[in-house]
Amino acid sequence: MKWIHSFCILAIFLSACGGGGGGGDAAGSGGSGSAVSIRMESDGLPVNAAAVQVLTVDGTTLKKESYTGLLNGEEIILAKTMPGNLLLMLPGDLPPGSHELVVDIEGKKQTLHFESTASTGANRQTDLPSVQQTLLDSIADADDAVATLQTEGALQERINEVIAHRDALSMVLAELDTLTDAEIFYLRQYFSFNLQTDTPLVGTSAAATPRNWDACVASFKRQHLALAGLMTAVVIGEVLVPAAKVAWANPLVAVAIGGVAGVAVIKVWPKLMSSIDDFIADCASINTTSLEQDLAVRSASAVAPRTTSIIDDERREYENDLAKRYRLVNEYRYEEQAASLLPDTRSAVIRLSDFLPDEKEAFFLARLVKDYSEEAPAASLNLEQISAPDVTGDLAPTGENTFELTFSKATGTPFENEFTFVIYDATNDIATRYTARLWSDGHCPDYTIDLANVVLTDDKCIVIQARPEIDSLDYQEYQQQALVMREYYTVGNAAGIELKSLKGLSDYDHIPEMWVERIDAYYQYSVLWEEPGRPSVRARNVLYSVGGSDLEYIYSAPILQLRGNSLEWDSVLKEAIYYLNDSPGPVSARELYSDPLQNNDYTWSSVMREQAWYDELGNIRSRHVFSEPMKGPDGTWASAEAEGYNYSESGEITLEVIYHVPAFSNDGVLQAPESIYRDWDGDSLANEIIFSLPLQTTAGDWQSVPEERLYSVDGWAELSYYSAPLLATDGTWESLVVRKETTYDTGGTTVLIQSEPLQATSGEWQSVMVSTSSSEPSGYSNDAVFSEPLQQSDGNWVSVMESSSRTWDDGTSQSITYTNPLQNDDGSWTSALDEERNYSGATMTSIATYAAPQKPSNGIWGTSYLARTIWSGNSRTELDYSSLLEAPDGSFVTSVLKAKRAYDGSTLQTEWLYASPYLDEYDTWTTYIRRVNYHSRGCYTTYSQNGSILTDTCQ
Repeated sequence: MKWIHSFCILAIFLSACGGGGGGGDAAGSGGSGSAVSIRMESDGLPVNAAAVQVLTVDGTTLKKESYTGLLNGEEIILAKTMPGNLLLMLPGDLPPGSHELVVDIEGKKQTLHFESTASTGANRQTDLPSVQQTLLDSIADADDAVATLQTEGALQERINEVIAHRDALSMVLAELDTLTDAEIFYLRQYFSFNLQTDTPLVGTSAAATPRNWDACVASFKRQHLALAGLMTAVVIGEVLVPAAKVAWANPLVAVAIGGVAGVAVIKVWPKLMSSIDDFIADCASINTTSLEQDLAVRSASAVAPRTTSIIDDERREYENDLAKRYRLVNEYRYEEQAASLLPDTRSAVIRLSDFLPDEKEAFFLARLVKDYSEEAPAASLNLEQISAPDVTGDLAPTGENTFELTFSKATGTPFENEFTFVIYDATNDIATRYTARLWSDGHCPDYTIDLANVVLTDDKCIVIQARPEIDSLDYQEYQQQALVMREYYTVGNAAGIELKSLKGLSDYDHIPEMWVERIDAYYQYSVLWEEPGRPSVRARNVLYSVGGSDLEYIYSAPILQLRGNSLEWDSVLKEAIYYLNDSPGPVSARELYSDPLQNNDYTWSSVMREQAWYDELGNIRSRHVFSEPMKGPDGTWASAEAEGYNYSESGEITLEVIYHVPAFSNDGVLQAPESIYRDWDGDSLANEIIFSLPLQTTAGDWQSVPEERLYSVDGWAELSYYSAPLLATDGTWESLVVRKETTYDTGGTTVLIQSEPLQATSGEWQSVMVSTSSSEPSGYSNDAVFSEPLQQSDGNWVSVMESSSRTWDDGTSQSITYTNPLQNDDGSWTSALDEERNYSGATMTSIATYAAPQKPSNGIWGTSYLARTIWSGNSRTELDYSSLLEAPDGSFVTSVLKAKRAYDGSTLQTEWLYASPYLDEYDTWTTYIRRVNYHSRGCYTTYSQNGSILTDTCQ
């Protein structure tokens, strides 16, 4: 049965149920000799109809959640709350007098007679404010409950149910005046008899009580009372309020009762959980305790309000300065009397399962059994009473329930020491004494016996050996015979560093002076103390350089590697630090690596996770973030760059590169092509490239090609669009610009359109001009249109001009057309001028036509003027040209003036006639004015080649 529904729940405590006057119990029976009986648990008789009645059933187990009975012959519902209890909600209009209740209890008819009294004292002036206040209090409680549930992260479904109750109560409050005097009086009496929301659960906020039987019984009674109240609320909200026999003519009565119930439960059920917590704390006592689960234990005394003392007589072994990890496990047991209360308490939790969070339900059920175990919180444990005065110890929590024990004696020589110690569990007030042996084989390994330069201290063994093969001194430190630190020094002279003094060994006369020039390398090791041979695994090392950057490596915790056919302890790189000068000093770069990753061959590795570069002031100047590790086809792990950034001195991003999700190439290399590239010029985005999705080359590598590019510099910005990816003949991918839009800070624009890519005979991809268009806000524009793509004899693609037009801000314009494409002898393509027109507004100011193209001896098509006409107002000038003339070297064709005529309107005024073309001293075609006809005057003038007048009839 789900208990959180739209009706639900009134917090009614058993102490408040029933009653309404008189004394004694109403009792009924199933007939002579019947073992089953039913009685009404009321404070007195007769009962009040507004008081919810609790019926106790003896002699049988209630198997159903609700039962149907007859009250004075009318059907009524009774609902089970706790085992052996039924709840009866009497009709609000029950008349005073004698009544008979008949109910079938598990196949046996039970009859109960009782008396009721009439309700008196109705007064709307006092009843209405009382009911209003109850509704207002419940609405305020609902608002508080919603805020609490939201803070606790409760399910929205549950929050919505409380909101629904609140809204229903608000609706009742707004319509309260519509209820009759009798209905208002009934609600006041109902709330007065059944709702005692200010009654606290005794002891729920009190401090923890000592473990004893009285406290245990008190806790059980508290949780039993709270459960009874909650179950009473459940059946009222779920069963009795919706029952037709209870409903008043005005449904607002039932809505008010159900709404107040639904809000009250939110306040009651946490108290029930608290009472069950108290029952567990007060009734379960520690029976045994163990340090590690496999160690022997001794029984502790049962529930007792004093410190429990336990002696564990198993001797534990500890090596000097070496930690051992433990859990302290306490075994709990309920004494027989307390255990008898467990079934009802477990039943309470099970019936509350829809109210309880899963983890809380699991917590309760795991502890409501006769025997259960629980790990002591490590933070509550203390190490005390070490019996040996020269032995010290430490208990250090390593987790919520785990801790490490370490014992030490200040000596570097071999020893063994018997002692005892106590671990005190403050949470459970238990002190356990343990017996132990502390021992050490000393710090110096066996091979050092025959060495001269050895120093033994309380905390380490120092060994210094010459390494002439590398011109170095080898400085080593051991603890418990395991190598923990090593340094290499370059041998020097008296002008250098004296190592004996540097290491604080001046008091050891057997150590000679040792001069070194500088340190070359430093190694720090992690020791696996519990492993055979105590292997030392690299943990950190620094490589020093002369006049350059030092490099520091930091390694992971030890891991077991497969090398050849054997397993060996090792570590993998975790961090690399590059220093500008000596270590420690300013960091120039830092590399972070992943946690250890196991390859398919059972070796371990780490991959780059992040890389950063810094300037001399410590400002980050470059940062690279790598992808999540991926295992390659060869079974090894790899990562690829995922993001890259460059920074200015002030910390702003100047460059950003985002990469695609990486993939392995055919040869097993993890590759991540570019996805987005951006760089900035100050606060302005200067360059942005958007790349395609990853493409695999013929060779199996991954790459991407540009799709869009925005390039911006002072005064203008250029947006380029690229073609779909193209597979080149070498197997790689490329893309070509097919459209380019340029905008200027003056407001001008230029649009360049290229053809779709074409593959040349060589395999190279090419695109050719289709059109260009530019404009300025002033009115200037320039447009050009090109031919369809043409393939030249060399296999490359071109386009040639078809037309162009320009417009100026003064209203003048020009249009030019070209011939169809012409193929030159060398296989290239061109076009020749065909016509040129100029306008002022809509008026043509000049027109030029060109001769049909000709191909000179060089094989390149060309042309020149054929005729021109120029207008100026009512006047015009016409120019005629010669046929095309080939230059002597055959490189081009040209034409020269043949005639020029000037008109005023349609009247010819003057005519200039030119001589036949000839080559001048520069081998350039030229001509001269041969004759001028002055038609308006009826005369003419002729000229010689040198310009002198030969004839002049106008004199």
